[in-house]
Amino acid sequence: MNSADIQLCRQWADLYRLRGFNPLPSRTDAKRPLCRFAQWWEEPAPASLFERFKTTNVQVMCGRAWKLLVIDLDSWEARDRWRHMGRSPRTWTSHSGGGGRHLWFRLGHAQKPMSKTMLWKGEGAHQAIERLCDHSLVMAPPSIHPTTGERYRFESKAESPLGMALPADCPGWVLRLRPAVSPTLFLSSQESQVGREASTSTIRPALRVATQASNQFDRAQVLDAIPNKLELARSWGVRLAGRPNAKGWAPCHAIDRDDVHPSAAIHQESGSYVDHGSGTKLSLFDLGASLGIYSDWKEAINQLGEVHARR
Repeated sequence: MNSADIQLCRQWADLYRLRGFNPLPSRTDAKRPLCRFAQWWEEPAPASLFERFKTTNVQVMCGRAWKLLVIDLDSWEARDRWRHMGRSPRTWTSHSGGGGRHLWFRLGHAQKPMSKTMLWKGEGAHQAIERLCDHSLVMAPPSIHPTTGERYRFESKAESPLGMALPADCPGWVLRLRPAVSPTLFLSSQESQVGREASTSTIRPALRVATQASNQFDRAQVLDAIPNKLELARSWGVRLAGRPNAKGWAPCHAIDRDDVHPSAAIHQESGSYVDHGSGTKLSLFDLGASLGIYSDWKEAINQLGEVHARR
């Protein structure tokens, strides 16, 4: 590794830290930190890590703890799709090193749990829009892409930490986006008819019509078709804290309050959630609605049915 590149990496890590974010030294052959990092999701990682682990690459922790949400636009198709989904403010914008873009947004207080989520998936292998938030990492400039050898860089000085002290506040419409349930989540037949210049106000009603027009699924059928309820809950942002016990209950942190010591649980077979502290009990579908993944339990059943139960 070039010593100048290592020094440049340290300088940018210092800058991210000054901006209130949490950088970690990253491997040069994979998009993975060089050190154990589970303890740093909500606590600042020491700057000395970059002295201990010499590297040219840096990753930054996303999530509510750091008030950072990143939209990963993987491919020009994703970037084009994003432009028609809603209006985005000028913000930190970095090249991903592989042809995509990362849009950095500042989160406010009191946001609901937001896990790493696919928002749109195209037909190609690298056509996707992904939300990086709780327990997610983003590769950041001046890292060097492990595969392409291209350097991650900001679009311009004006759209970087050198031109903006902090990223722009995350637009409300971005926070309200739902996870993708199929490659055509954001492209219903009605949207195709009105054209790609449709605004968000046009796209979202079209989505609702498409969802209502699809087959309705039986609750038990959908529940039985979901292969791993615990992994699904984790993808929604639920913080699991151990393996299931003999009765099938896996400990987790409560979803709607500070819960340092896990006092809730999810059943691995039924997906039911119980908060032993408050007494709250939710079905898997009500859990998805409570976390803001779906508007209500009916939409949860229908959308999960589209993914898991359609023959």
